[in-house]
Amino acid sequence: MKYLTKTLVAVLFVLSAAEVFASESHIVKSDSSDIEISLLGGVVSTRDPAFAENSEDTDAIRANSARSALIILNLFQQANYGGGDNHYEFLVAQTNHQLTLDSSGEQIELDIDATHYHIGGTYGFDPNKYVRPFFGLTAGLSEYKSSNGHSDSFVSGSIVGGLKMDFSKRIALRIEARLLATLVEENTSIFCENANCSFAVEGDTWIQYQMNAGVLIKI
Repeated sequence: MKYLTKTLVAVLFVLSAAEVFASESHIVKSDSSDIEISLLGGVVSTRDPAFAENSEDTDAIRANSARSALIILNLFQQANYGGGDNHYEFLVAQTNHQLTLDSSGEQIELDIDATHYHIGGTYGFDPNKYVRPFFGLTAGLSEYKSSNGHSDSFVSGSIVGGLKMDFSKRIALRIEARLLATLVEENTSIFCENANCSFAVEGDTWIQYQMNAGVLIKI
């Protein structure tokens, strides 16, 4: 997640410079913003993967809680009938998962890093209030890299709902719950160590549940 952290720092630097420029140039912005950038972090829980060839005990498989980091860009689209604003949403998110299998007295661990690239949209309610509920849909591509050296890319999508709480014209708190589903192919090697596959995904869909929060900056 190092490159994502560096990206967050770079975005904050650019936004700080823009803030200084705006204040020195006496630029006045309206309460409604055309661009919103959110920098979020959170936790991820996941439906435990199903067993593969070398285990018949599904209770022996655990998917430990993971971390998430997200950069979200929202661009104003249009006002909606609910009194709120619709936004396009562009998302880059990283998650880290640790899978553990207890088999015949032996513990097998596998670390999996995932990067999700999504586009979609959000529907907001009443942007004139300090607390603004929203929900949205995104879809795109997810790249998974495991500690066994294998990587693979899959189609994925997410459903999100949350709140934006304004502290000022330019700063808000964004809190969201996100369900992310990845369509994983049966023959993927990311769950395997050499020819030995300890894990699989039940129903070819890996479900992740995220709780994220962070700063939202309006430009």
